[in-house]
Amino acid sequence: RKLSYYGRANYSYKNRYTFQFTFRADAADLSILSRKNRWGYFPAVSAGWTVSNEDWFPRDIPVEYVKFRASWGQNGSTSSLSNYSYATTIATTATGYSFDGSGYTVSATTTGLSNEDLKWETSEQLDFGLDLRFLQSRLSVGIDWYDKKTKDLILSSGITVPAGAGANAPVMNGGAVSNRGWEFELSWKDTVGELGYNISANFSTLRNRVTEIHRTVPRYTANSLQNYGDLTAFEVGHPVWYLWTYHCTGIDPETGEAMIEDTNKDGQITVEDKIEAGSGLPDYQYGITASLNWRNWDFRIFGQGVGGNQIFRATGPYQQNNIKYFYDRTWTPEKKTTATMSPMNISNYSYYVVSDAYVFDADFFKIKQIQLGYSLPKKICSKISISSLRFSVSLEDWFNFTPYKAGMDPSISANNTTGMGVDYGAYPNYKKTMFGVNITF
Repeated sequence: RKLSYYGRANYSYKNRYTFQFTFRADAADLSILSRKNRWGYFPAVSAGWTVSNEDWFPRDIPVEYVKFRASWGQNGSTSSLSNYSYATTIATTATGYSFDGSGYTVSATTTGLSNEDLKWETSEQLDFGLDLRFLQSRLSVGIDWYDKKTKDLILSSGITVPAGAGANAPVMNGGAVSNRGWEFELSWKDTVGELGYNISANFSTLRNRVTEIHRTVPRYTANSLQNYGDLTAFEVGHPVWYLWTYHCTGIDPETGEAMIEDTNKDGQITVEDKIEAGSGLPDYQYGITASLNWRNWDFRIFGQGVGGNQIFRATGPYQQNNIKYFYDRTWTPEKKTTATMSPMNISNYSYYVVSDAYVFDADFFKIKQIQLGYSLPKKICSKISISSLRFSVSLEDWFNFTPYKAGMDPSISANNTTGMGVDYGAYPNYKKTMFGVNITF
């Protein structure tokens, strides 16, 4: 069973200085971690200084609220572990042995190697922030800088186990990752006559890098494209699970052959020629929300976007049940001067299908929701014995602006951490038209 203890202490002085300290101790279930490592201890501390509450703060300037914030804390995770990942696991096999010539005894074999040193994956984050309000709080600004480091990352593959062991590699704490960036928030709210409106926007950046992996492996790889090799890699100095492909320098217009670069100049094409072709993690994300209220009418629009990330179109190489994008660009004798994609019968096809020829920019901006509502006047509601009645109509996921034309939706990729940025042709988000009625009695 799981156990948790949690404590928190707060202190505030004249609404100027605030301090908070928290401490939690968590014990994982013994099916998740061994007895010696089941406990994890995670402290956190934060402080704030509301400068605008100081007696000396001027009252005749447009800025009426200023607050500085700082925080540091740790938290832990075992969510990626399955039961008894730390223990040697055994399973029955299809073969057996008859010891006395009459009975048949089913055999068993080791399927997983143990690692009783397995422990909590721990994240540590440092944050500095500033909050500002202007013009009677109509304009609000928030700025944050964060630095998050995750250590003892739980990884389940990568170590080479001797063939004679007959078991999978143990799960281990085998890596560390750094995430650093900025977050900005801006909002404006006001009223003009009977019209009230609110506009808010946010923008954040991310620099993600692997800073450590287990000393026994140069990199971890995943997301094999059938027999052609893995598509993503986890390696020091790169983003987590970046797109790991060969570099295609172009298409030979005379033969249709893909030209694959020997990046390490050793005279042959091997996995060591693969490069970082991009990352499924965006360099920045942003969102914007606008709302209007006029008498009994209300309107809201919300959009969000990302930029600086790439996507690998994993169904593109097969050229079956594919979209027109690839048909128009595949080499033929008639299209040899304009082709950007090779046909399936090229000699180096096994390298080409896992090359950056299938990597595309995945920036997008989506209008996630547009909603219009009308609330029945209170006088009418009271006459029919209800408190409120609101009708609404909304469009969701109708508008998507993106340079990614080789697939259906750039926000659709493999639904696991190792497959970020790999588009396996998943069904795109639905475009929805919704009608609603809200009644309060």
